[in-house]
Amino acid sequence: MLEVSEKNAQSFDIDNVSFVKGDDTLSKLTGKFDFIHSFIVFQHIDPKIGEQIFKKMIEMLEENGIGVLHFGYANSLSTTGQKLRFKLYRDFSLAYRVRNLVLGKKQEPLIPMYSYDLNNLMLILQQNNCHTCHVRFSDHGVEGILLFFRKNKEVLY
Repeated sequence: MLEVSEKNAQSFDIDNVSFVKGDDTLSKLTGKFDFIHSFIVFQHIDPKIGEQIFKKMIEMLEENGIGVLHFGYANSLSTTGQKLRFKLYRDFSLAYRVRNLVLGKKQEPLIPMYSYDLNNLMLILQQNNCHTCHVRFSDHGVEGILLFFRKNKEVLY
């Protein structure tokens, strides 16, 4: 992903960007940012880790900085059986490998999908001075939400 990002930046003559391999605590990032953005990424991160990353991103956002972040929050299209089967495959990789062997499919990794609790996300925003927030819904197989927010200590009523 880093190589592709660097090639894309070069192809558009963008040279004021740095690409850093991240970790679950964003420990390699320093400084503050005016803008943070993530689309169709958090849904693949376990919410226990993702909420910590979300909080850290907001902490690194400058006063009056803007954030646009996407989260999955529901999957109403699947039946209960489909949800349980996916959870089994996601949480027990051996089960998914056995499934692929039985079906004669190549060994592709299962891309996990997680739903986030919107109450937790909104509380994190409020506790970190992001009092101006707008919402846009998305649907690409799971119900998602785009949060547009601004970090500002002033509470606007």
